[in-house]
Parts: sequence; structure tokens; C-alpha cells
Amino acid sequence: MNKIIITSLMVLALAVIPIADAQFGEPAYQKLTQLVIDESENIQAKHVIGFSDKPVTVNLFEGVIVDSITVTNEEGKELEFGISGMSDYGSVTIFSPQKNTIIKYNLENMFRQLDNLLTLNIGYSKPFSIIFSEKTELIFLNDQIIELLDKKGISVNSGGYVNVEYYSKTPKHIEEVIWKENKFDVEIITDSDVEKFNFDQKSKNISFQINEKNKFVTVTIEKEFLDGPHSILLNDR
Repeated sequence: MNKIIITSLMVLALAVIPIADAQFGEPAYQKLTQLVIDESENIQAKHVIGFSDKPVTVNLFEGVIVDSITVTNEEGKELEFGISGMSDYGSVTIFSPQKNTIIKYNLENMFRQLDNLLTLNIGYSKPFSIIFSEKTELIFLNDQIIELLDKKGISVNSGGYVNVEYYSKTPKHIEEVIWKENKFDVEIITDSDVEKFNFDQKSKNISFQINEKNKFVTVTIEKEFLDGPHSILLNDR
């Protein structure tokens, strides 16, 4: 089913803040760098690096839980490694990379939470991806709304810091409207009460009231219902 998503906040161009690359020694060739967030908001980092005939070093994400670091080859064999600089971002040096080498580790609790909204501000000096749990349906990336659908992940292609926000439990409000004898669902996602919902048949106008400030509000309407010119008003403007 085709859907159109409307957000009441201004959509800004995605921008990331570069961070320094604090590599020591020969930097590893990273084939994959990703963060995986589970349903309990635990974060595991994973780096997959290519073969090298020399020792290589990989910078880690901030907030590393040192005891969780593992380094293996693609067959699962544990490899020798050294760690340094853990008071800052930290790095891992691998003395004998064999084929693909996989580094995994967990991060400390990196989230800030206000009511039902979780905020993660995190970055890396190279391109990386963030994979979300199945329960996460949409996110706000640097205030830009992204509906994940079946993708469940984003890529930060240039590296740098990003600010990710999403609901720990998606607060959906479903309202039904009737237009030309057809029924349509209007889905409102917001961490606030939705009051005075109304649909005016004559003007084909949908209105509702949110009494809290600085809240994300996302409205999803079926395309068949929204076809034609339309406008969005906030505070009657």
C-alpha cells in the first residue's frame, strides 16, 4: 500500500560532524563497520577488516567495554591483539590478520532518554552503518524522519557524528475517516496526547490538537485519500 508520510517539523539536509582519525601504525582496511542495537538498546560494534601481511590498527567507537572485545578470523579462531588509548576512543592492533578478521565489542549505555524518546549521539571517522531492532519502525536522523520499513538500518557514508532519535515504544494513534464512501486510516505517531481529531468532509480538512511543545509529530495518510493539492498548517499558519 502506497503511503505518504508528513512530519510537522522542518526537514533539514543531512549533515554530519567530522571527527578525527586517531590511528597509530598502519590503518586496517575496513570492509564493514557497523553498530547493531538490540531490543533492549544494547549496542554491539563490529569491524570486518581485510587481509594484511603486517600488523594493523583499528580505531574503536567511544564507550567500549574493554572486557567484551573479541578478535577472530572468519572461521572463528581467536587472534592475538593489543589495545591502547582506552581512556579516549581506544584502538586495537592485530598482529597477524588472516583473511577477513572480525572485531566485536559492546558499548556502554550511550542513550539519553526523555520520556519515551531515546537519543543516541555517536560517530566514527570512517563510513559506518547502524542496524536497529525489529521493533524500531522509524527514526529521526539529525531531525530528518526516516521510516525504516524492512531496511532496519542506515548508512553514514562519509563518517562523522550523527544524532539519532527514536521511540522506545512507537506511540501510534489511529483515526478512521470516510471519504466518498471509502474508509481510510490516518496514523499519527507522537509521544503526546492527540485531542480534538476532526475530519471536515466539505473542505477535506483533517485537524487535531497537540498540547505539548517540542514534540515530534508524524502523520501517515494513504495516498488514495491524499491525492490532489494539499497543504499543512501548524498553529493555523
